[in-house]
Amino acid sequence: MSVSPEVVSKIRELYERGCSVREISEVTGIEMRRLYVIMKYYGIIKGRSGSLSRDVIDKIISDYLKGMTAREVAAKYGIRVGTVRLLLKSLRVKKRRDLSGDEVELLKKLFRDGVPYSVICKMLNLSKSRVYRLAKKHGFVKALPSVRLWLVDKLIELLSERGVVDCELFKKTTGRPLLLQTVQDAMRRNSEILYGKIIGTSTHNLRVFPAQLLGSYIVYLKSKERDALLHLLKLANPNARLNAVKNRVIGPLRDAIPDEHVTVSKFLLKYYEG
Repeated sequence: MSVSPEVVSKIRELYERGCSVREISEVTGIEMRRLYVIMKYYGIIKGRSGSLSRDVIDKIISDYLKGMTAREVAAKYGIRVGTVRLLLKSLRVKKRRDLSGDEVELLKKLFRDGVPYSVICKMLNLSKSRVYRLAKKHGFVKALPSVRLWLVDKLIELLSERGVVDCELFKKTTGRPLLLQTVQDAMRRNSEILYGKIIGTSTHNLRVFPAQLLGSYIVYLKSKERDALLHLLKLANPNARLNAVKNRVIGPLRDAIPDEHVTVSKFLLKYYEG
């Protein structure tokens, strides 16, 4: 249900060694907003006044596992639905429902008949990813390595054509999300490929990136670093300072962002004039 003890121990050890939350995020690969939840829940750092206590979080988890939806739990405790979903995702709380014998046979028949995933999900009241995992478990479908290779080939092809590729372009072209695994596989095949990942959305008083861009990648060729930087800054708020943008990007593209206390719009103006 929850984060493994090994991961918690690793986070605690890094924090006690003096590592910042951002550095721990980069080492463990856990998004910063999820990492904050984990660290507060396990008492590694103290939450701000008004934040949910561990007892309340435990009650939220208990109600969710008993059958309440995230929206119902949010209404009961007077908090946002997004907060409930973030807690559940961060602490890896998932409802598990084993299929009955009849449901397994139905699932097998549906796959054999080529019924779309969306229809199967509605019929069995399960998420798309859960249906796929159950189908793999029972041997109805098998993972296709060729799909992974095709995605890497497509990413390299797009880069050779455009020089810079973001998540939106990749999904529009392939119909699949751009994952770190795909980026890393492409980097192994071509040393000229680099990337940047948006890991945060806002400062205390200023939104830097739209929330929907959290976790997005910008992949680029070394020779197109300037274009990649311009693309990143166009996604950012024009009023955000460059330092704020820099602190919310990881990967090689982060090094291309200058350490200047100027806004994005002023920097872009200088960039174009220069």
